[in-house]
Amino acid sequence: MFGFLKKNFLYFVIFFTGAAVLIIEVLATRILAPYFGTTIFTVSSIMGIILAALSVGYYVGGTIADKKPTLVRFFRIILIGGLSILFLSVLVTHLLPVVGSFFSIINGPPILAFLLFFIPIVFLGMLSPFTIRLQSKICSKEGVGSISGKAYFWSTLGSILGSFSSGFLLIPFFKTQQIIIATGIFLILLSTIPLFFLSKKKIILAIAIILAIFLIGFSVKGIGQAKFLEDGEIIYQEDGVYSKITIVDSQKNNRPIRYLLLDKSMSASQFKDNNKPGFDYLKYSSLYKASFKNPKNTLFIGGGAYIGPAQYINELENIVVDVCEIEPSLFRLSKKYFTIPDSNRLKNHIKDGRLFLSNTSKKYDLIFGDAYRGLFSIPAHLTTEEFFKLAHQKLTNNGVIILNVIGKVEEKKHSFLLSEIKTFQEVFENSYFLATKDTKTKEYQNIIFVGYKDKGVDLSSEKTKNKLEIKDISSKLINPGDFDLAQHPILTDDYCPVDYLIGRSLLQERI
Repeated sequence: MFGFLKKNFLYFVIFFTGAAVLIIEVLATRILAPYFGTTIFTVSSIMGIILAALSVGYYVGGTIADKKPTLVRFFRIILIGGLSILFLSVLVTHLLPVVGSFFSIINGPPILAFLLFFIPIVFLGMLSPFTIRLQSKICSKEGVGSISGKAYFWSTLGSILGSFSSGFLLIPFFKTQQIIIATGIFLILLSTIPLFFLSKKKIILAIAIILAIFLIGFSVKGIGQAKFLEDGEIIYQEDGVYSKITIVDSQKNNRPIRYLLLDKSMSASQFKDNNKPGFDYLKYSSLYKASFKNPKNTLFIGGGAYIGPAQYINELENIVVDVCEIEPSLFRLSKKYFTIPDSNRLKNHIKDGRLFLSNTSKKYDLIFGDAYRGLFSIPAHLTTEEFFKLAHQKLTNNGVIILNVIGKVEEKKHSFLLSEIKTFQEVFENSYFLATKDTKTKEYQNIIFVGYKDKGVDLSSEKTKNKLEIKDISSKLINPGDFDLAQHPILTDDYCPVDYLIGRSLLQERI
């Protein structure tokens, strides 16, 4: 038994260090999401930086291993890796909230991914070639090919464990900072215990332990201190499964208001003095009245604080509202912190909206889309022609779809808004687009897309305007004919550069 452990001990070690690499990689998306969203830029930057760091680690680790392949040096590399992960937690707590807002969603992810994650992963990447070199000394009769295969097998197997445990065990139950600190502590323990018996320089261990305690203390001191609104009071803040959930009490027009923030995006708001929605765009949810008086079945894609669904439940006696919201805790939090009716007509589904639509046999009078994964970014699969065709199919004969899209009403080369208008018109021939602020402003605003399955509905007629009770609706209408839509692509499941189009627009803002 002792002989088996001696021969395979290093494989067990790199199994756990491989798990640490993937835990950090999965957490990296959660760390950067509050500042840049979970866009393709964020995901690809993290993957690229991690792979680059591993490549450098493999090269440097192999070089050092050939010069002095000792167990003491091997475990010191793990120790430094653990300390660098604790230092990462310090940067996430104190540096990222300060510098994160200075970068765009295009250039921010690669720069900050490099600053935060490159060094820790380099040290962890050094361990695989080091293991191969040491194992060749321990098992001199075993071939290098066999040893290399076993080393990368155990390291990769550990990475698989790290990937699954992050998504299914760690992130749902622990804060991001807690997981980072625990990973760093684990690596330090994994190295200091063997070094206590192998190393003669105990002073180095003592210094490392003191440094680790200092880094942990400095990290913990900053947890939960981020402020999203200067004049607001945070009454709840925890990591959700997909984003950081923050609930803030503040003031708007000298009235008390409560906000829900997902990462840094204001997802919902409600005035505390009358429980009315704090965002004006929700009044356009009444556009269904152009089609029928009392919709029976309604689907909300994106629940937020469930203020829109609650509005329908309170105003319409017989309506049944299905809500698709992928963040599991939002329904419970909304009932606790916002005024949401406890009604069996409000049905919550913790499921992706498009997947729900694909699987349901139900037909809806109204579909309201308001799902976001960042400040401006709608999940790509909810923007395509195929999604709109699916929604069209699931509407009743006089049904209506209403979407909340954030954009700028202007002609430019890279415009997500104009591409989305063109895509929407391909499916909904009778469609309208309303600017909630002003059609002439060059600022970002909520743009309401509305498509009627009944081709006879005329949103600009006086008869329809009287039904809607929305003031100055004519002045809000955007005329797609004013733009050269031919130069803008139709968004499809096969070609949907949503993050690129939005990122280019935001980058131009900064320039």
